[in-house]
This record gives sequence, structure tokens and C-alpha cells, in this order.
Amino acid sequence: MKLGATSNKGSREKKAGYGRRTGKEVPLGGCPLTLLPHEIWERIAARVVSASIKDLFNMQATCKVFLDAAHSSAVYKVASMAELPVVFSYDLEDCPEDGFLYRCMCRGNPAAIFPVGIREFCWMCRSVTGVDTLLEAADAGNVQARYMCAMLLLTPGVGDEAHADRGVEMYENVLAAGKIESYREFFG
Repeated sequence: MKLGATSNKGSREKKAGYGRRTGKEVPLGGCPLTLLPHEIWERIAARVVSASIKDLFNMQATCKVFLDAAHSSAVYKVASMAELPVVFSYDLEDCPEDGFLYRCMCRGNPAAIFPVGIREFCWMCRSVTGVDTLLEAADAGNVQARYMCAMLLLTPGVGDEAHADRGVEMYENVLAAGKIESYREFFG
């Protein structure tokens, strides 16, 4: 054999069965999972993630249809943050938890906005920005953020008379929700 000449020994075409499946093959358009519209898969993913983030990650690992559905804005907007540890770092994308938290926050998830506000207020010493972020979470419906904002706005020196009135209103909302004892324990 001459130098530079190639042999057919390593060629893929000659290898028997390379890249071929045995058994029944499913045509690309006939996959049972693709028969349902993408919106239905997004709804399923949103229900799963509102209960458990771990189940969402397991669902993503099962197939491409679930993976695509799990990356929609609707899913990030309702994701539960109960299983996610509150990690304090300067950059929101330092670790995978922060990246997920940041994506949820950008989609308007109140449960994700709250820990970011706590991080800004308590750890990053951005009290004004932190209170604004906590107020954003409270306005989006997060009851923990309402309790925290009520306590902050009722603190002397944090705001003016209008802020104190808003703090009283938020405290009344938390009382009406019946969660005051659990939040006192949470914030201890």
C-alpha cells in the first residue's frame, strides 16, 4: 500500500450493522409523545414543577419532548422553590441552583424573586434594592415576602408615613392568610 492511500478497513459503510437498530423502528413523525401538542406538555411540566423541582429534572431526563417542554417560560414562572437551597453568592449564575433561580426570577416567579430579595437585602448590603425586590415579590403574591416587607416597612427609619401605611396593609394581608405563626418561626 502506498503512503497516503486509505484502506476500506475502517470505513463505516463496510462495518456490518453500524448505526442500525434491530427490531421495530418508530418513524420520526409517528412517535406517540409527539402526537400531543407542545402546549399540553408544557402544562404537564408546569404541574410537575409546581410540586417538585426534582421531579422536573427527572422528567427532563426521560425524553426530548419533556426536555423541550420544561424549558418554557410557563414552567419557570410556577416552579416551586421549596426544595432549592438558598445559596448566597455575588453572582446569580455561580452554581446551577442560582442559574435556575435566576431564570425563574426573570419569568416573574414570586417564589424565586423572594430569595433574591433576601440575598440583596441581607447579604449583599443593598438595602434599597433588596427592599424593592422584596416589594416586587410581595406584589407578585409571595406571602413570605409580604411578611418580610411588612416588618421592614414598619421599622423606624426605613421609610416614611406612606411606607408605614403599606407595611400595615401587608401585615393585615398576612394575618388574613392565617400564616403569621409559621412565618414568625421561619424568620425566627
